[in-house]
Amino acid sequence: MAVVYVDFPNPNLTGLGAFEPFIGLGIGAARTRIGETRMTFPRTTTVVPGGSETEFAWMLTAGVAVPLKKGATLDFALHYSDLGDVRTGQGEGRVIWRDGSRDPLLLNLDQTRARLRTHGIRLSIRFEF
Repeated sequence: MAVVYVDFPNPNLTGLGAFEPFIGLGIGAARTRIGETRMTFPRTTTVVPGGSETEFAWMLTAGVAVPLKKGATLDFALHYSDLGDVRTGQGEGRVIWRDGSRDPLLLNLDQTRARLRTHGIRLSIRFEF
């Protein structure tokens, strides 16, 4: 992911004193992979094939920076990422009775997908060289 940050270092501009606000925007690609998935229930286990996907990804962040000493800055930011979808494979799945009372039931499954999004708070230290 390529990310661009913009700092607003002029304290007089923001009125925040020692706090320097910043924003960031990133775009790129995310490759997700999920292996064979087993879901265990009281009497059965369902097995779903794995899959993978490459999707467009982006992120947005906003926060404040506090200068610590020459060359070091403490950052506190809120962060959001959209990494596309995670998908299972398409094909044969099966239901297995845990007590062996029945033969496995074969399933012809389509993909199952879930959106992969993150929200977070980040605390980090930047060093200038």
